[in-house]
Amino acid sequence: MPRTPEPRGDTAARAGEAAERAGSAARGLATRIARSFRNLESSQRLSGYASLGLVATMFLPWYSKSVTAIVTRGQNQSLASRSDSLSAWTAFSFVEAATLLVAAGVLLLLFRRGEGRAFHLPGGDGSVIAVAGGWASFLIFYRLLDQPDAETTRTLTTNYGLRWGIFFALGAALFLASTGVRLRAARLSEPPLPGDPDPTTHPGPTPKDEVTRVDSSLQPTRVERGERPRARATGNPPPVDGGTQLSFDEDE
Repeated sequence: MPRTPEPRGDTAARAGEAAERAGSAARGLATRIARSFRNLESSQRLSGYASLGLVATMFLPWYSKSVTAIVTRGQNQSLASRSDSLSAWTAFSFVEAATLLVAAGVLLLLFRRGEGRAFHLPGGDGSVIAVAGGWASFLIFYRLLDQPDAETTRTLTTNYGLRWGIFFALGAALFLASTGVRLRAARLSEPPLPGDPDPTTHPGPTPKDEVTRVDSSLQPTRVERGERPRARATGNPPPVDGGTQLSFDEDE
């Protein structure tokens, strides 16, 4: 049986509800990002700026593309050339994909930290960001040495060169690595996991830490050879009465 077409009003209502849900989700995400950014420390924000700067440099011209063609007009042949600028997006390869992944990973890490998510990374957040920035710097430097290969046909030759944008990208990657080193030196406390002890509380002394006080009067006294042991006085000696003296006279 043929399907009955839905009324146009219902279709428009559904489209409006879907658009409203999408707008609400986008506003909620923007609110979460803004709140997370406010909760970050200054050293963490600096890493976020470096990651955003690295993504922004991918829109700058990284390569130059020059095309030289042989144009035939009747019996005559001439050369025609044209030059263009290519960004990282138009010449997308493994290097550009890895650089984008590094920047996105750092931004996601900072977003989670801003929301107070508890997780531990090997070496801490600063070490991970420093390694990520160093890896991106290595990839971009590798791209400086390994440019896209030239393409040559019978009537067409294409050559590639470097433009100023790729050097800005290398600087942004190095700056990202330096912010990771700075974040590691800051030694920021991470949110504790459910099983971790609370660092704000200090446990009381254990029996091993308690000091046992021993009365010195109960300690043994060292006696030299040939000397009679003397009792240790435990208090003040009683006063001696010197008013009366007893004497015994011998009868002569």
